Amino acid sequence: MSDRSLDNLLEKLAQGDDKAAEQLFLAYEPYLRMVVRRQLNGGMRAKFDSMDVVQSVWADVVGAFRENRGIFSNSDHLSAFLAKAARNSCIERVRKNL
Repeated sequence: MSDRSLDNLLEKLAQGDDKAAEQLFLAYEPYLRMVVRRQLNGGMRAKFDSMDVVQSVWADVVGAFRENRGIFSNSDHLSAFLAKAARNSCIERVRKNL
């Protein structure tokens, strides 16, 4: 999906379009899953389902986006935010289970 298409979906999401949220999730899910898997070593992967982390991060991001409409200026900004949120979520989960 092109950056322009993603930016258009961000605009639709800012207007409350649930279909846009779904399409954005489908576009970003592989990226988020990759970020999560890189954060978790083999032993941690056995304890945590990476998709649970991905879905949790996405739910938090969409909720925050809807409360603060337009917090992401473009798709690059969203990508960077998602990566940071996924890393933080992994760190938090690992700390809780040590």
